[in-house]
Amino acid sequence: MMNTSTATWAGRAAASIFHDVIGRLPAASDTIYLTFDDGPSHHTTDVLDLLLQLDAAATFFLRGDRLEQHPAEVQRILSDRHGVGNHAFRHVDAWRSRWAEVRADLEQGDRAIASITGSEPEWVRPPFGHLRQATRAWCRARRRRLALWDVMACDFRSDADQEAVVKQAAGLVRSGSILVLHDGDEQPNALGITERLLTSLRGAGWTFERLPDS
Repeated sequence: MMNTSTATWAGRAAASIFHDVIGRLPAASDTIYLTFDDGPSHHTTDVLDLLLQLDAAATFFLRGDRLEQHPAEVQRILSDRHGVGNHAFRHVDAWRSRWAEVRADLEQGDRAIASITGSEPEWVRPPFGHLRQATRAWCRARRRRLALWDVMACDFRSDADQEAVVKQAAGLVRSGSILVLHDGDEQPNALGITERLLTSLRGAGWTFERLPDS
């Protein structure tokens, strides 16, 4: 069963193999790049309130099929000057689907985000972090930046032990880490883990930034 250490090393391994996949970025010694997957949802407002309290910035990898259900949350992400990225439209798994379906899902996600922001997002994170060569080629052709992660906290698991997840993730972060958390409705442990982890990291002197624009 996947835990934070396993998920983290999976992301680090992929980023080390493929030069066009970004798992970590150059940064000041106290900086973490903070990202959220699977929203927007009813939890997103609570996440945004927490980020405001911590003077933190983040990039939200949005599912296109959830944008119409949560327009206020999307507008708040933008007004608070957080970044947005494409997490596809219906979260199609590239390892279990035909490429035509995967491509259509990415392109529909682009259009959904552009309809709200006015432009297609620069950053892409494939659902589940599942890569295939065609996905990388699609990103290169569109000059998109393909983000995985350096640390993934397994806050998405329904049986997650919050204390254990926070301890593992806090022990794995390093300067320039891209940290993945989640703000989907189907992840009941995510908000509690996010609050505990970010508060702990902030208290230890870490700062949180959104992924940079090119």
